[in-house]
Amino acid sequence: MVDHMIRSLVGRRVHSDDVCALPLVRRVAAVLDRDPTVLKEGDVLPRGWHAALFTPFARQSDLGQDGLPKETALVPNPDPISWPRKVFGGRRTHFHGDVHIGSHVRRESEVVSAEIKNARQGRILVVTVRSHIFEEGTNRAVIVEEQDHIFRGAHQVVPMSKAARQDPAPLVASIRQPVIIDTAMLFRYSAITFNAHRIHFDLPYTTQTEGYCGLLINGALPALLLLEMAREKMTAPPALMTGRNMRPLYCGEKMDLCAAQQSDGWRLWAENDKGQTALIVQLK
Repeated sequence: MVDHMIRSLVGRRVHSDDVCALPLVRRVAAVLDRDPTVLKEGDVLPRGWHAALFTPFARQSDLGQDGLPKETALVPNPDPISWPRKVFGGRRTHFHGDVHIGSHVRRESEVVSAEIKNARQGRILVVTVRSHIFEEGTNRAVIVEEQDHIFRGAHQVVPMSKAARQDPAPLVASIRQPVIIDTAMLFRYSAITFNAHRIHFDLPYTTQTEGYCGLLINGALPALLLLEMAREKMTAPPALMTGRNMRPLYCGEKMDLCAAQQSDGWRLWAENDKGQTALIVQLK
């Protein structure tokens, strides 16, 4: 029965609409410590900032204990007893054009795969969603993105990616910036993305129910910080951005944002306070 429900996820589709509103974009700039006032209607949205668009609209009564929607039209949990927890695994984003501030946008999303995989601490369900983002009046997607959603067991505090079983070969960072994401910054980002997942703001729940060591940082936030760090060095905007969450990053702990230029782009990564790679971002 569960296997059939997992297979039935593949092919599900959802369309949604949004506006790349100037006040929203300025809030993103403020969280990233950029001057919000330099952004104007009609400007090109910095690549990667589209993460603030298409936030969920679940009613309050439709939220589960963890603060996430209990059910979604696109990726419902086929077995809440076996996999009651949900985390984000990674993304692969192709930029074929740009979104402009003030434009109306639509997103067409489809589940392209759903697989049970063996992780270090048990079986997990990985659901991959592919989305095409269009500006109003265009028939060609400006952004095509795949996101991996991971459902895990109640007591699995696992790295977000199979790649976390061992760190990638170390690189020498040509840029290294220490940073601490505090509760205010994490709260502001969660508010912008309308993310009520309690692991980002409710410490007793996060430690006692989810079993983490502290409040978790949404992986998209340090990924944006890495992108902003590299953007100052890049001569052209990225055409491809990939990201993998490898292990948790905790609010209030020092992390290092690292970058190394390669022949085909930039390798970016975030190290936790133990020097372990927690997040990898590749720009091409």
